[in-house]
Amino acid sequence: MGLRENAAAAAGRALPTEAHDRPDKDVPPGEDFAPAPDPMAGYEPGDGDPDMVPVHLAWLRVRKEVRAIAKGEQYNAAGTRYNFRGVDTVVNTFGPVTLKHGVNVLPTRVDAEYRDTTTSKGNKMRECTVRVSWLIVGRKGDTLALQTQGEALDSADKGTAKAQSVALRVLLLTGGL
Repeated sequence: MGLRENAAAAAGRALPTEAHDRPDKDVPPGEDFAPAPDPMAGYEPGDGDPDMVPVHLAWLRVRKEVRAIAKGEQYNAAGTRYNFRGVDTVVNTFGPVTLKHGVNVLPTRVDAEYRDTTTSKGNKMRECTVRVSWLIVGRKGDTLALQTQGEALDSADKGTAKAQSVALRVLLLTGGL
């Protein structure tokens, strides 16, 4: 069973088998399906287009608008207490501002390392350290390349996702504030 069939089965549906039910029914047999041409392919930004600025200026606009994020969350367990900025708070602060200024933040590579460890109480844990390469892409398609690291400890299967969340938070806080 192929990828399309597995995806369809997971979604609880079957793939069309009759030619008239397929999305590529107008393509003659033996020819590859080609998507419609991109209507923006020939677009060139003009000098009078204020939103079409280089990515470094768009990122600066994001930084000017965000300004600061308070340590509004609190950890209070096991005799330890401290305030922190969680990844949800950071992403929810940066998300609308990056959209407004036409900035996309994309991970392009994740290198992960793992280590098994044991807590002082004898619980088995898995430590994950990631190095994430990011592209910050502006409306003109130009980019800034950045890299951050994150680490996390987890007793189940969420260490990698937690470490990537930390790397994103570090990127936004250090690169954006």
